Amino acid sequence: MASEAVLFAGVRISSGRKPVTFAALTDRLEIVLLTQWEFSEALLCLVEHDHALLAIHSSSTKTGHALFHNFQEMIFEAGFNHYPSMEGPRLWIESNADECYRVFQPNLFSRQSLEGRLQSVLPPVPRR
Repeated sequence: MASEAVLFAGVRISSGRKPVTFAALTDRLEIVLLTQWEFSEALLCLVEHDHALLAIHSSSTKTGHALFHNFQEMIFEAGFNHYPSMEGPRLWIESNADECYRVFQPNLFSRQSLEGRLQSVLPPVPRR
């Protein structure tokens, strides 16, 4: 039986035995599920919900692109539409977490510098 609640989910695809990092959020953006899965397990979770909004992290590697396109075909077959269409109860959008970080965190050091590498792995210091 499908759930009536909206599933807010995010997926990051990588290579490996369980290539999908899957996060599910409540409508208050609280993490309710964070796990490593195979493609079939992630898809099974997604199709259990009649209404789902999915963000997929795009990868810059050649292998990542191939895995992304494979997963994209799977979600199209499961009834997901790409975001701009706004057609249907299951929508997905491609995102790039690294680029979002750079947009929302201005004044970053260069990624090639030691400070820039530390800045990308350490949490931001709250401003007073």
